[in-house]
Amino acid sequence: MAHTAGGDHQWIHALLPLSLLAATGVWLRLHWDRIPARFPTHWDLAGNANGWSTRTIGGVFQPLVVGAAVCSMLMFIRFAISEGLPARSGQRNVRTQTLRLLSGVAYLMSLLFSVISLQPLFPEHPSPPWLIVFVLTGTAALAIPVIRAAAPDSPAAPATPDDAWKLGVFYYNPSDPAVMVEKRFGIGYTPNFGNRMSWFLMAAIIFLPLAAIFFRKIG
Repeated sequence: MAHTAGGDHQWIHALLPLSLLAATGVWLRLHWDRIPARFPTHWDLAGNANGWSTRTIGGVFQPLVVGAAVCSMLMFIRFAISEGLPARSGQRNVRTQTLRLLSGVAYLMSLLFSVISLQPLFPEHPSPPWLIVFVLTGTAALAIPVIRAAAPDSPAAPATPDDAWKLGVFYYNPSDPAVMVEKRFGIGYTPNFGNRMSWFLMAAIIFLPLAAIFFRKIG
């Protein structure tokens, strides 16, 4: 199996963000008695609390579950792109920068949700607004190399078969082992609906956020 840039470190890229979330969860459990029975989770622009949660498994750990779902989706997409493209792509720089973008965003999301999850231990202090700015700025900075690599004067990737594109936008090619392929137009990737793994990917994208939302109902 061919490996892309950084492909030998797939598990490291996946485990580091999840490890930070897991460590945050352990820290919360060790300091469970310090968490108030009811604590704020949202504030208005004036700094007044207008959203609350309770000291339950769902109420305390939901941000970590959401963060784990987001990071898992990003890492699964990263894996799909990394494993699917080596046989086809001439735009190696686009692929490399995209993989870095996905890993970087996963790290940023892990940091964001870890800080949010620690909020119950500091109920008198709202979540720092600079953290959102930092995450957005970091994501934008990571996206710039992808956009530059996909500039019109960049080497074009070999075209996928025209007859595999249904309605011009849906790629269905059971003979293509790629899970995801380059879009015909613009920047990014699209699933190969002829590969069963792509359906698993889409199911995960839909199911994981819903599971994280329902997790809060756990007492």
